[in-house]
Amino acid sequence: MKILHIKKQILTTIFILSFLGCSTIPGPQHYTVTLRDYAKAHNEWEMNRTNRDLVQAASRGDLPEVISLLAKGAEVNAKDYEGKTVLMFASMNGHREVEQELLGKGAEVNAKEKYGFTALMFASINGTREVVQELLGKGAEVNAKNIDGKTALMFASIWGHREVVHELLSKGAEVNAQDNDGKTALMFASMNGDRDVAHGLLSKGAEVNAKGNHGETALIFASRNAHRGVKNLLIKAGAK
Repeated sequence: MKILHIKKQILTTIFILSFLGCSTIPGPQHYTVTLRDYAKAHNEWEMNRTNRDLVQAASRGDLPEVISLLAKGAEVNAKDYEGKTVLMFASMNGHREVEQELLGKGAEVNAKEKYGFTALMFASINGTREVVQELLGKGAEVNAKNIDGKTALMFASIWGHREVVHELLSKGAEVNAQDNDGKTALMFASMNGDRDVAHGLLSKGAEVNAKGNHGETALIFASRNAHRGVKNLLIKAGAK
């Protein structure tokens, strides 16, 4: 029975090491190394599974499970294959209590994923003001940009989250920041016909005649998409 148990351990080791990308498997003369590698591979496998469970719990807002997994050793700054952190998953789904727990345990508030998105950007897309406030209160960089040059303010404007736009502006968001195409938050609000967001941006100094890389203005975007209300607002603000 003992021999069968050892054989089972070795076969399990081969499977796990192969899964983790090991190209060579030690022979019978390396049983000590094999078992050591088995223990290491097994621990890594268990930790990865725990981290995956943490990501899922944060995504669905399961605070008790998040607390439990962190207590079991799950990494508070664990990332998925695109570099999205646990905090990002909580933020993009609007789970403030989970967000607070993660931040309290040392989650990196300004971490960036593969495409340069931050937790604040995801929260601004989601539109939950309290989540945005929590991140800003913990030092989230309000004017951080992703690889396309877009900021949290731009995302909030694109998605029409007026309260989030106001919150970001009150914490120093650059109202006239431009992305890689030269577009501003006002341009995004105008192309979407969001009069309330456009009005809020203009009241905070948005440049009404700013131009994108191809000469587009907020007025052009509003006119092109037949957003009469926004068009009239822009003209009243001095759009040419």
